Amino acid sequence: DFLENLVTLFLHGAVSPDSELAVARFPAAGAGEITEIGVETVSDLTAHLVHALLEKLKKIGLQEYALGYVLFGAGLSATEVTQLNRSHYVNDANQQFFLIFDPAIRESTSRRQVPLNQWIMGKRYGSYTRNPLTQWLKNRKDHQPTLFLNPSGEPLSVSELQQQWQIWTTGLQTPQGQPLLLEQAQQTWCVDMLMRGMNIEDLSLLTGWQASRLQLYAIRARENAALEAAIRFDQKGEGKRRREGE
Repeated sequence: DFLENLVTLFLHGAVSPDSELAVARFPAAGAGEITEIGVETVSDLTAHLVHALLEKLKKIGLQEYALGYVLFGAGLSATEVTQLNRSHYVNDANQQFFLIFDPAIRESTSRRQVPLNQWIMGKRYGSYTRNPLTQWLKNRKDHQPTLFLNPSGEPLSVSELQQQWQIWTTGLQTPQGQPLLLEQAQQTWCVDMLMRGMNIEDLSLLTGWQASRLQLYAIRARENAALEAAIRFDQKGEGKRRREGE
C-alpha cells in the first residue's frame, strides 16, 4: 500500500523539508476510510560536510573523533551509541562491527550486528585495527565498560551527546542554510549504504527498521546517484570540447 500511494504522497506535499515527521492521509485499502501514516523526512549530508566535521572532531579530541567515526561509520542512533559497551565492539584484521542489543527484549540472542565502515562517504578513515575508535580505546585510562563517557567520567547520555553535537557543528550548515542535526548522521549512513549497492532487505537487517521505512531512503539514494551521473556526463562533455578545441 505504501509503494502504491508513494506518488500520491509527494503530490499532496506530505513530505516537508521543514519537519522531521510528516503525516500522510490515504484511503484504507478496500474501504472508504482515511488512514494516517507517519513519513520520515530524509535529509542526508553531503560528503564535503561529513569530511569537514570529522576533520574538526579530529582536532578536538580522541573521543570526539571516535564518536563522529561511529556516527557516520555505523549509522547508529543517538540512543544506540550511548548504550554501547566495550564488549559490544568486535574487530580483527578483516572486519569490525557492533553488537546492538534491544533493551526491550530480555533474551541475550535478541541482537543485531552492524558493521563499522572504514570508508565513509568515499574517504578511508584508518583500518579495522587502527582507526579513530581503536585509538580512543587504546588511550583510555579508566575501567568504565561504557564506550563513551561524559566529562565526569560517567556514561555519556543522549542529551549530552546532543549538546556536544551542537557545539561540534557550530559554523557548519547544509547547502540550504540549515543547521546540521544529529539524526542526519544516521540518515546519511543509510543513503550511503544504498548508493554503494546494498539492497533494502539487507539494510533492514542492519538497522532493525521495516523495509517500508527505507523506501524513501532508496529514492534519495537514486536521486544522489542520478545527480552524480549527470555531473560525470557534463565533465566528460567538457573534456571532449577541450580536446576538439585543441
